Amino acid sequence: MTEKEAVERCRAGDQSAYAWVYKTFWPEFSRWIQKQGCPAHLAGEVYNQTVLAFYQNLESGRLQQLWSGLKTYLFQIGKNQWLAMARGETRRQSRLDEFLSAISPAENPFETEDQELILQRVEKGIAQLGMPCTELLTMSFQFDLPDREIAERTAYKNTDSVKTARWKCLEKLRQLLFVNRKKA
Repeated sequence: MTEKEAVERCRAGDQSAYAWVYKTFWPEFSRWIQKQGCPAHLAGEVYNQTVLAFYQNLESGRLQQLWSGLKTYLFQIGKNQWLAMARGETRRQSRLDEFLSAISPAENPFETEDQELILQRVEKGIAQLGMPCTELLTMSFQFDLPDREIAERTAYKNTDSVKTARWKCLEKLRQLLFVNRKKA
């Protein structure tokens, strides 16, 4: 199947054509995206988002005609997906740094640990907190929503309630982190 045929068959809704696109470009895409700085464990996620964006562009009519080859088109989408993901990871890392800096140096048992290990421990701790805190911390730190918007989306009465609840959740999380670290 040629790239042009694959695009036309995908446009017509042929699932086997999507499978062909996915299988055909994955190996080279994986090698290429890793050369762009994407870790191997994220390459598949970037590629899935890339193929999904290709599908959505076809479905919405946004992709009328390819002005380059399909491979070039997919790799450009993939590059954009990776850059967006990398910006999110940078923001996530800065929020982690912000969280850890809130702990005084004397209390911070994580100073000598690998940042990825700390991040995994924080994510595990957030999951242990339960729904209200998990939702609040995710909106605050992962999605970086302003307190006003969090109050509108949830049952909190105002921004002060959001700040108080977030502080209480962070305190619970800090306690969990210290307990989990001692167990490790």
